[in-house]
Amino acid sequence: MFASMPKVVSQSGIHFTVQTVETTDEHVLIRVRSAEMRPGRHHTSAVFPAIADEPLTLSDAHGTSTPMIQSSSASGLFLGIVDVAYSLSQGLDLSSPLTLSSANARLTFRI
Repeated sequence: MFASMPKVVSQSGIHFTVQTVETTDEHVLIRVRSAEMRPGRHHTSAVFPAIADEPLTLSDAHGTSTPMIQSSSASGLFLGIVDVAYSLSQGLDLSSPLTLSSANARLTFRI
């Protein structure tokens, strides 16, 4: 397993940061954090990270992309942290700049 502290290259839309990127033989696991919150779905007093509601796609600089296969978000003291997972079966080039994107957010980073 490889873990990295990524460097952000560019960003637009919903503000979030990439905290860590971990790779296994088959997956890329990315932890992001967002302070931008949205009202909860079930309780009016609850909130959740805006980025947790986005179907983020991961792509490399060569145009190879893969959809998110799993996402989970934290609450309490860890509110704002969202973990997302992607498959490496599409052949992503992890040495190139990587982009997390959806209709409302885009962040390009290097590991």
